[in-house]
Amino acid sequence: MNPAPASPRRLPEVEYRLLGVILLLGLIHGTIYVFIMPPWQHFDEPTHFEHVWLRAAGYPIEPDGFQTDFRIALVRSMIEHDFYRGLEAPDPEQAGPGTLGLQFPQLDEPPLYYSLASLPVRFSGSPDLAVQLRAARTVSVWLLLVSLLAAWGVMREVTPPGSPWRFLVPMTMALLPGYVELMTAVNNDVGAAAVFSLFLWACAVVLARGFSPLRAGAVLVCTVLAALTKSTALLAVPLSLAALGISLAPAPRRRTAWLTLGALALAGLFALLDGQGAAYWYKSNSQQIPLRVEHPAAPAGPHALQLDPAAAVTPRWLRPLYQPLPSGTGEALRGQTVTFGVWMWAQSSAADGTAVAGLPIASSPILNVDEQAYSLEFRLSETPQFVVYQASMPPTANRLWLTLSPLPRNPAHQVTVFYDGFILAAGSYPTGELPIFTDSAGQGGLWGGQPFANLLRNPMIESVWPGVRPWADNLGARILPDNTRPSMIVSAVLDPQASGWYFSAASRNLLHSFWATFGWGHVRLPGAFTYATLVLVTLIGLGSAVLLPVRRNIWTAKDAAAFLGLALLGVWGAAWLRGVIYIFVAHVFYPSARYAYPAIIPTLGLLVSGWISGIGRAAVMFVRPAAVTFVIYFSWFVLLDLFSIWTIVNFYA
Repeated sequence: MNPAPASPRRLPEVEYRLLGVILLLGLIHGTIYVFIMPPWQHFDEPTHFEHVWLRAAGYPIEPDGFQTDFRIALVRSMIEHDFYRGLEAPDPEQAGPGTLGLQFPQLDEPPLYYSLASLPVRFSGSPDLAVQLRAARTVSVWLLLVSLLAAWGVMREVTPPGSPWRFLVPMTMALLPGYVELMTAVNNDVGAAAVFSLFLWACAVVLARGFSPLRAGAVLVCTVLAALTKSTALLAVPLSLAALGISLAPAPRRRTAWLTLGALALAGLFALLDGQGAAYWYKSNSQQIPLRVEHPAAPAGPHALQLDPAAAVTPRWLRPLYQPLPSGTGEALRGQTVTFGVWMWAQSSAADGTAVAGLPIASSPILNVDEQAYSLEFRLSETPQFVVYQASMPPTANRLWLTLSPLPRNPAHQVTVFYDGFILAAGSYPTGELPIFTDSAGQGGLWGGQPFANLLRNPMIESVWPGVRPWADNLGARILPDNTRPSMIVSAVLDPQASGWYFSAASRNLLHSFWATFGWGHVRLPGAFTYATLVLVTLIGLGSAVLLPVRRNIWTAKDAAAFLGLALLGVWGAAWLRGVIYIFVAHVFYPSARYAYPAIIPTLGLLVSGWISGIGRAAVMFVRPAAVTFVIYFSWFVLLDLFSIWTIVNFYA
């Protein structure tokens, strides 16, 4: 369904008036959220505002520093505005990095957003931090309007004159409750969404109109701004190279340019990977030696697992090596006794390579069951010794994983620790006898004359899968959010049996928060079927975009549209993978759509095309006027907005 285009002579006036209406709508909607959301009730807003306040006050920004008087005043304001409702409020005089609500400092974030948000705080004229916070929120509202303007600009480049998509996409952004709520917070996710939207506009221009120094300069400026805003916008760096490379190719050779780009991407991917990864073992340390090594002393097979405890671990709160157990294992073991065993040994040397007498006391592999952990300590030996212990599974056991962290990191005293023949079996087996494997994969055998089934995978370190080369793994850990190692991501993607539950839950949270979750993610729309309905609406949009193509092609700039699709996949993929490192902690973090909002324009470009096509084809069965489609569409979002505002006001009332 496509209405007839406007007269070319009248087009600019019509479009600019519609753009003005959309910007006014965004301003009104955003201002509502500035005032209905209580102070500090956005993701990490207290610590994001701390960064803003320190810049406004002229203090140096140091990652581990803070200003004591400000922290005291901040916690007092949080108490005053009922931030700790239902919880025991902390003592403001003892406020520190561990205080609830302040656990995640933002002082190591790029400066651009905080510098902008600090401007109204400098001139607010009020000592009240809540007043200063709302002043900073107004900067976010203006950045919301920047993103709406960019959406209009992008759609203007990729659709024909008079296309309704030129105003439907920015209008939907202005009405989408989850997006508007986030874009009125004091949070550098706001800056990332706005700057990346400008970046997409610049790339759409250079791809639709062709290369020129001015257009290329706009792309590069937006790329730099993205790098100065947040890590979630860093995808602009490789995408800018892709956009400029494609734009340099003459029109008849654009397809060849795209194929070349794809070939280079695949070649780069293969250059980063090798075939030496130890299957089912998730590495989070920086060791240069391979995990899987052929060792003459290995008691259970030719290969062993080797670990360098001196290697740095990123993020710092993780441990060097993990193996998650498949979903459902914990539930199957509830209330049972399990027996764990493994052969361990070590080789030790000083930093200069000379031998060191004596080996330290080490920790066995740790069996984690939700918030409980089981292990034992023993003295390492240069010959393999069988380390064994038993544990009783709690009646609420859910997730199980194995952690390998034998020694505290000590670069001056290097010890290489080896493992082979891991066993985790349901039941009580004699700890004074050695098990005997009866298959080459180590999945079963006899222990004290009793048969056992091994619950661990690749226990003899004989299976391999793609690994990330150490130099690429260490480089990625410095660039990716939360210092996530690419090797952890690769392992999780290759292991749906054990990590699939996380990706399923992350997908659900991303989709729900894309539409309408508020506050710190804890304010949700009521109703048993509310989010199921929103999921269905999303699937209808996606399905209609693919299965119900509009009568007239809406995408006139094919290369720009393809580039937007590439950005969509890249940003959403990064958001989906962001939390894989949290599968090894008791309280799992699931990413929300704020990490995917930099791609809000191509996301809604796809969904809107599907929704309008689907509604239009359904409406034409009953009535002819095309306006009915837009009335239905607009009414749906207005009702959703009113429902969302009522939910927030009612929650905090």
